[in-house]
Amino acid sequence: MGLLPDASQLGATLAEIGLRPKTHVVAYDEEGGGKAARLLWTLDVIGHRRYSLLDGGIHAWVADQGLVSQEIAAPFTGNNPVSYTNQGIADLEYVRARLGDPDVVLLDCRTPGEFSGEVKRAERAGHIKGAVNYDWINATDRDRKFRLRPSEVLLRVLTAVGGSPDKEVIVYCQTHHRSAHT
Repeated sequence: MGLLPDASQLGATLAEIGLRPKTHVVAYDEEGGGKAARLLWTLDVIGHRRYSLLDGGIHAWVADQGLVSQEIAAPFTGNNPVSYTNQGIADLEYVRARLGDPDVVLLDCRTPGEFSGEVKRAERAGHIKGAVNYDWINATDRDRKFRLRPSEVLLRVLTAVGGSPDKEVIVYCQTHHRSAHT
């Protein structure tokens, strides 16, 4: 969980669902966008940058009378080679090298209980020293079918917890669903 899949396996899976290198992907899910955002982050790190997140996911789509189908996309029969870039990836060494840097913000996107260590869902409870907490689900508005809050609201809230457009922000959670969304 949380790690990138094997590149050849990912390439085969993307071909199986009909994704071609120039396909524009619109991703959505049923949970507020975390799963869809994780997919889009994965596409980003392989250099596939033709994508969008459906604001509010399937709940908002259905509420707006969007059409739904049970049809399955035709598989792509060509070769779909995949390789990873370093874009958008912060591994252990990368994060450790930036600990204490005033121009870097570690943003823990898990619940406050996970952040404080009261709730343990990983091998160890708590958070990376120096990190700040922003529960990813707060970026969505439940009253509006999990659509994203307006960008000016998100900027204000994220700035209040220490994020800033002039700083590097490294987001993390447990499996990269919540942090990919953030």
